[in-house]
Amino acid sequence: MNRYDYDVALSYAGEDRERAGQLAFALQRRGVRVFYDKDQAALLWGENLYTHLTDLYQNRSRYCVALLSRHYAEKPWSLRELAAAQARAFRQREPYLLPVRLDDAEIPGVLPTEAFVPWSTDSSDTIAELVLVRLHGREPAPAPPRRAWDRLDWRDLQADYFEPFDAADAATDRWDTLKRVYTDIWLPDQDNIWSSTVTGGVFQLANRNQPGAVRYIYLRLADRDMGESPVSAEVRVEPMEGVAGAGLLYRFDRARTHYYCFIMGGGGQFRFYIRNENGFRILYAGRSPQPEPEQFHKLGIAGSGPAMWLYLDDLLVKRIEDDALSGGDTGVVGIGKGSFEFDNFTIYR
Repeated sequence: MNRYDYDVALSYAGEDRERAGQLAFALQRRGVRVFYDKDQAALLWGENLYTHLTDLYQNRSRYCVALLSRHYAEKPWSLRELAAAQARAFRQREPYLLPVRLDDAEIPGVLPTEAFVPWSTDSSDTIAELVLVRLHGREPAPAPPRRAWDRLDWRDLQADYFEPFDAADAATDRWDTLKRVYTDIWLPDQDNIWSSTVTGGVFQLANRNQPGAVRYIYLRLADRDMGESPVSAEVRVEPMEGVAGAGLLYRFDRARTHYYCFIMGGGGQFRFYIRNENGFRILYAGRSPQPEPEQFHKLGIAGSGPAMWLYLDDLLVKRIEDDALSGGDTGVVGIGKGSFEFDNFTIYR
C-alpha cells in the first residue's frame, strides 16, 4: 500500500487563495493532511519549485483537489500542477484529480464531461466531507464540533485588560503622572540596547544596536494563568535588518523565559516562534496581503490546550498544534534592530 506525505494537495490560482484557505482549514479540522502552500512557506524555502511541486502533485499526495476558475486557466504554475496531476491520474485506475468548479471557465486539458463539484455557500465543509468519503470509503459524518475560536469575532469578547496608550504622554506629562497611569509595565525606559516611551497614543520600542536582542514586556492579571486567554495588539514596525519584528508574547514562563511569540516584520511578513530549552524556533511564517509599511496590523492569539489560533487583522491565518508550553503570562515582544510601535493591547476573558 502506498504511503503518501499528504492526503490531499490543493491546486489553485493566487486570486482564489481565500477559498483555498477555507477548504484547507475545513480539511485540517477533520484530521486530513493537506498540502496548502501558504502553510508550507518554510518547507518550500530554497527548493527548486518546478521539480518539487511537479513531484508533489504527481507522486506524494493521495488526491489532488483543483479549484478551477478563469484565473486558474491563466496561470502557468496552476496549469503545471494540473499537468502533473493528470499524468498521475492517467496511470492509475482510481480517480486522483478531484475538480471543484469556481466558475465555468474552459480549462486546458479538462474535458467538459468530467464530473466536478461546484463551489457554493458553505462549500468548504461540504467538499471536506466528500473528501472524507474518498479517503475512508464511508458516508459523510456530521461536521466536528467547533472549538472555542474556530469563528472568533473579537468584537464579541469582553476585555479584562485594555491599554490604548492615550491616557498620558511622555512628551508632555510629568513622571509621576506616567507612573500613576502606566505603573512600571509601560513606563518610559532606556538601557544600552532598548529604549521605550509612550507618545502620541502609542507605545514605542526601539533597538538601534543589537540585531540579536529580544525585549519582552509581560503582565499578569490577579495571579491568573492567561495561557488560554485571547490577546491582541495593533503593531507597526520599521525593522532595520534580518528577522527583526515585534508583536505578541504568549504563554510566557518567567522562571525559564520560555514563550511563544507572534510577530510582524518588514514587508508584511509575520512569524510564529517558540523559545524553549531547544532554542528559538519558527513554527509558522506568512505574509500579509496588505504589507504597507506605515500601516498598523492587528495581531491576535487565542488558545485552547495544545491548539492556538493566529489572527491577522481579525482574519484567521493559521491554527497551530504545539503542546510544549501550556500556560503563562502574556504581553508584547520586540526582536532585533528596529523601531516598533504598539497600540490597543488587550487581554480578553
